[in-house]
Amino acid sequence: MIVVHGLGVMGIFTAGNAGVLVLGSATRGAPGWRVPAVLGILAGAFGLVMAILFLFNQFLGLGLGTMERLAIYPLIVWAATAGVAMIAGRRR
Repeated sequence: MIVVHGLGVMGIFTAGNAGVLVLGSATRGAPGWRVPAVLGILAGAFGLVMAILFLFNQFLGLGLGTMERLAIYPLIVWAATAGVAMIAGRRR
């Protein structure tokens, strides 16, 4: 069962973090998006590295659950930051 779970989460780990990395790169020059863009690039790259380590069972002594969270939380943090940037942009 854990193998099925691992295979299932790898889609969001890789595609989600790659998407954040691409969106961060694409929004670098947009007004009001400097912080979310930089965070997107950093978070996407970090999340992808953690996803690759997770895929190859390299948990860095942190355990399976921690590596799973390190692979997905950058995506969640970026989504929250992008949401705040959107709200702040609408108020200007």
